Amino acid sequence: MRIAICDDQAECIEQTMAAVKMCLQGVDARVDKFKSGMSFLQEFQKRPYDLVLFDIEMPEIDGITLAKKLRRISKDVPIIFLTSHIEYALEGYEVNALRYFTKPVDPEKAILPQFLL
Repeated sequence: MRIAICDDQAECIEQTMAAVKMCLQGVDARVDKFKSGMSFLQEFQKRPYDLVLFDIEMPEIDGITLAKKLRRISKDVPIIFLTSHIEYALEGYEVNALRYFTKPVDPEKAILPQFLL
């Protein structure tokens, strides 16, 4: 399983990575980290991911716009948004977001759906 985390804040990437790894105990998974949405898209086009987690507020390209670009490439990859602002939840429906994790990501609440594992 290939997972991508895209967030412009290194501390948030590490918190999210810890939560994801806790959910994936016993699952063979590789987690790649990206600070830039554009670098994520370039990598995704080379080799797709099985799950992506996007911060919504990033300087170069926000997570919602990034998800819209991703949906032009892949309709199926599950997207989880990372945010401190729940008001973005409605926009997630436009890109068929699987879930939202509030920041900082709490490993006890960051549960991945069983079908992903």
